[in-house]
Amino acid sequence: MSLDPHILGLVASTVCTALLMALSGIDKSLLDWKNGRRHCPSCGRQLRSGCICR
Repeated sequence: MSLDPHILGLVASTVCTALLMALSGIDKSLLDWKNGRRHCPSCGRQLRSGCICR
């Protein structure tokens, strides 16, 4: 079974477009890499194990 060149081009362009959109979103800080830092919603301090301000 051979792939149609048009289908292959469509799949390749779709994957490239999705990759560029994701990288653009990360660059503009609309998307964030998951870094694991959490902040307390009431005092704003970085949480390590739990918040004691409540």
